[in-house]
Formats: sequence, structure tokens, C-alpha cells
Amino acid sequence: MRASMNFVTPGQGGDVRFVLDNNWTGTGQQPVEVELRDWRSTAGQPSFAREGFVIDRIVSGVTDYRDGKALMERWIPAVRETVLRATGGSWAALFAGPLARFSERNPEAFSSAVSAPARAVHSDLHGSFTFDQFPRQPAAEAAVDEVRSRIGDREPRRWKIFNIWQAISPPPQDVGLALCSLDSVAPSDFVEGKGYFFDPAKSAEEILDQRDAPHQFDITFFRPNPAQKWGYFSDMLPGEALIFSALDPEADSRKARVPHGAITIPGASEHAVPRNSIEIRALVAFGD
Repeated sequence: MRASMNFVTPGQGGDVRFVLDNNWTGTGQQPVEVELRDWRSTAGQPSFAREGFVIDRIVSGVTDYRDGKALMERWIPAVRETVLRATGGSWAALFAGPLARFSERNPEAFSSAVSAPARAVHSDLHGSFTFDQFPRQPAAEAAVDEVRSRIGDREPRRWKIFNIWQAISPPPQDVGLALCSLDSVAPSDFVEGKGYFFDPAKSAEEILDQRDAPHQFDITFFRPNPAQKWGYFSDMLPGEALIFSALDPEADSRKARVPHGAITIPGASEHAVPRNSIEIRALVAFGD
């Protein structure tokens, strides 16, 4: 099947300056038709070693994802257990979440600057990311405390960062998350993203017009390439979770950054359930 995915338009310098609002203003997103497979029906399940991602299940007993207490007491520990089982890590520190996102058909999609599906093809971290930058990541205070309680102020001997994306609404969904197999991504596909956080006191255009203001975070975008192998997991059940590589500092120049982006599921009817999801990231240590 084929689906439309949004790729960015680099500026004159070859990079992308943008504002992290629900439109990712400044990315110049352009729809490109890609061949989309159902990863459930491929021969052999995807793996970290080949594609850079797996599908697993988070068993937390949480049914109300607006209940912050339940998320902290039950969902977070369940996520940690799932990530460690899937990756073989020694321990994990969770950050940049929990963050809920909603299909645009759900009014809650526009309840915050980051509550709509992230449609631009991207990876959350940049290849220049180092452990020293970890404390500056979103919602990282508890994760930093976790690291320090285990190994003090030093860097873990071996670490990786993973994204965890869980469906929390039943199938059939209208919007899914497409993932690109790492073994199909070329070095020339990568585009540097320079981001600015949303500021309710200013328009996105005003933020981007401040040419002398240094950007606030780095991200990775991608150019379309016919060699890229894209797919999604059909009819994800509540509790099913995608765990995919966000960064491996010891990988090749591509740093094991899995391209991903929200898609409108081909053939989804008007009766499809508006997709709700929840996500978080994990720094996973190995051997410490």
C-alpha cells in the first residue's frame, strides 16, 4: 500500500529552523507518497539489530491516562520493566514524558503545543548529542536523579536512548506511527533541525524572525529516498508499544536514529477511532 508522509524542506543553509508547535512551523512540510508495509505481516519480526525497533506490550493496569498519580505509580514502572526486557539493559532512566498525543479528529489534539500527531518525518535527537546534554532534555530531572543515585556524576560505560510509543485507544485507528528501517537509511538522508520552543507571547513567525537568537535544541529531519523501507503496525491494541532507537553513541555516523512520523492510515474510514497515544523516552544503561 502507499501512504503520504510529510518531509521537511531545508533552507538555504541545508538545515531547518522551526518552532515546536502543533504545526512544527518553519519545517516546510511537503507530502510525499511512500510504499508502506504492515510490519506485522513481514517475514520475521523487526529487531533492534536490523530495523532498529520492536513491538512489545506494557502491562500497567492503567485505564485513565489523565490520572497523573496512576501514571507515576504504575505506568512508569511498567514502561521501565518492558524496556529493560526488550533491550536487555541493566537499568533505565525515563524522561521527556509522559506525553499524550491525539488524532486531529480529537479536540484535545490542540490542547497544548505538542498534543497533535508529529507528522514531520524526524528523529528526536541529533547525531551530535552527548551524555553531557542529557540533563537539558525535557522532563529530565527525575531521570538525572536516577542516574546519579546509581553511578554518581559519571557517564554510564555503555548507554543508548530509546523512544517508547504506546497506543491507548482501540483499533481501528485513523492515525498511526510509521517507522523506517534503519538498514534502509542513507547518510545523505539526514537534515539538521534547529528548534525553538513555542512561546505563547509570540507568534511562530516572530520567533523565527529572531535570526540572532540561538536555537534552543537540535533534532534530526530526513529527506525522502525511494530506498527507504517504511511501515507501520496495523490495529495496535491499547497497551501495545513501539520501542525504537533514538540514539546509540557507539553506532556509525547515523547514530541509530530511527526516522518516524505520524500517518493517516490508508483506507481508514470515517468510523475509525481517533487515535490516542502516550510516549516517553528512556536512557538505558548496559553493564553498569
